[in-house]
Amino acid sequence: MKFKQQLSQQKSQQKSQQNNQQNLWQQLISSCNIKMLWALLFMPLMSIPVAASQVVADTAQVKTLKQKIQNRGRVLLRHVEPVYPQSAQAKNLAGSVTLRFTVKKDGSIGQIEVVESYPEKVFDTAAISALMQWRYQAVGQPIRGLFTRFDFKPMP
Repeated sequence: MKFKQQLSQQKSQQKSQQNNQQNLWQQLISSCNIKMLWALLFMPLMSIPVAASQVVADTAQVKTLKQKIQNRGRVLLRHVEPVYPQSAQAKNLAGSVTLRFTVKKDGSIGQIEVVESYPEKVFDTAAISALMQWRYQAVGQPIRGLFTRFDFKPMP
């Protein structure tokens, strides 16, 4: 009798865990678009690290970007640069992606949309993945219609 109760409890726990996992996936899917999901799931598998010299050069750009944002009354707490896609590196491609996005009340990023990309769709995933990691200081109301541009240059 005790064995049946334990087995029943285990099945109940497994079913509860499955339901929790399904609920998490449903929440993720409802809050993201397909491009963002793809970026979250597959970007780490198809990217290479940025060269150290590029990171040093970006530091000045990041400081300039943060200053411009702060001058507009917003504070960028976390800035992440995109990882250069391995497929683009193999072809020695350069390009850019312009994104439109919203800063949510809690300072997270939402409603990301590719406005322009060249070459088309080559760097989109990397740009979206990086932008999703940005964090602003909390704001009173969502700020919609903001733009940013990521430029991609092949590493020497």
